[in-house]
Amino acid sequence: MKKYQLLFVLCLLTIQISLGQEFKVDQRTQMEKEDPMKMHHPEETSILDLLEMIEVQGVRMNKFEFGKFDKEYKILLLSDKYDNGKLIKTDTLSQFKSTYLYYEKEKPFYDFMDKIKIITKDNEAKSELFIKSYAFSTKAQIELKRTNKNSFFNWRNYKNTDWKLNKKIPLMIFASSWKDEKYGFDRFCGVTHLTDNGKGTKELLEMSPSYAIIYYQVIEN
Repeated sequence: MKKYQLLFVLCLLTIQISLGQEFKVDQRTQMEKEDPMKMHHPEETSILDLLEMIEVQGVRMNKFEFGKFDKEYKILLLSDKYDNGKLIKTDTLSQFKSTYLYYEKEKPFYDFMDKIKIITKDNEAKSELFIKSYAFSTKAQIELKRTNKNSFFNWRNYKNTDWKLNKKIPLMIFASSWKDEKYGFDRFCGVTHLTDNGKGTKELLEMSPSYAIIYYQVIEN
């Protein structure tokens, strides 16, 4: 008997709870739905804040302009690795054409490449490269030699990257810091963008004990 009474009471409670539920269309914004406690303050977060947060994790976006192509060429994406100013290794990271295929209303068209994107993810002396363009996506890896326990490693980009036939056009450099003999700490080139004959570029190439240059070369197809 007590068992049936308990079941009856549970049924009444279930009915009361069901009848007490009030349904209403949620008019809150999507942001309010996903962050009801307002913990992330999106209204105060800028794109720069997000980029800086990503860079703290060792990830950086790099975009490079090719300039305008006049016909179809072959493009080699290469890396040269140096130790103490001496070239020790050359790797081919990718090969592709100066044209790419795309579709518009299911009809194929061709156009010329105008840029390439290289996303880097650093972990001390090692950096993973995610190389993307309109026509392809690939991965590569750069690893340098640590010269002392205080060594740190940075990327620096070149400013002018327009193509010239058969010429090696540098895009970016991954390089090690070097010891400042006067003050005894490790330092690094202070310029943000490198140029062929710039003072900061020369300092980086002369002083960094270990570095790798990423460049591309346009050749006849």
